[in-house]
Amino acid sequence: MSDACCTKGTPIRGDYCGKGVVKQVGDFRVYEVGSGSKTVLVAYDIFGIDVNTTRHFCDRVAEGSDCRVLMPDYFRGNPFPTENFPPADRQVLYDFVNKVGNWQIVQEVTEATLKHYNVQNFSIIGFCWGGKQVVRYAADPRCRAGICVHGSLLEASDAENIRVPVFFANAGDDGPIDPLKNILDKKPFGSQCLYKVYSTMSHGWCAGRGDWNKPDIREAAFEVIDLTKQFIAKHH
Repeated sequence: MSDACCTKGTPIRGDYCGKGVVKQVGDFRVYEVGSGSKTVLVAYDIFGIDVNTTRHFCDRVAEGSDCRVLMPDYFRGNPFPTENFPPADRQVLYDFVNKVGNWQIVQEVTEATLKHYNVQNFSIIGFCWGGKQVVRYAADPRCRAGICVHGSLLEASDAENIRVPVFFANAGDDGPIDPLKNILDKKPFGSQCLYKVYSTMSHGWCAGRGDWNKPDIREAAFEVIDLTKQFIAKHH
């Protein structure tokens, strides 16, 4: 639905210093923060594991909650290069995620992470490219809840296999979520899903393209974080 990931915004590194730790798990890293009993996986956007805003989001989800947040480096140290963003041809980005972040790779990294941390069940948060992984994992029997934040490349068919409540937080320039909502509304848990559109926000404001030094962007992002924590507390 939304392809704003391909054409809009500029990645922002920021000066925030993450409170978590980075651990090596096999041939990839994991950003870990919190020590709660509920495991929350995070699938970042195309700019990878080292973006401070994304780590800040993870930190705030873990803060004051019963959550241990794990953000695996699905791209294994090869995020989309910021100097080439946005690409002149969006196919370049599609080719990139199909190479370093395809579904097989995502599954391999996720399974290795779950095994390393001895995780039996989890909730999952995803941004942009990561939002696609959320709707995929929302069909997994081990998944308890999904949070899809300005998700990209979503299709109505993604909703068919979803089996747990999902919170969709969209920017004003993201594509409509109605095609998925129409399907989810018919499921037994449909009324437990949450949909919120931040019409004044641009795609990416909660992760790699979010300038949280701006009060309006920070306020909207923090609201998404609060709703995320409430959603996980309720459904996980």
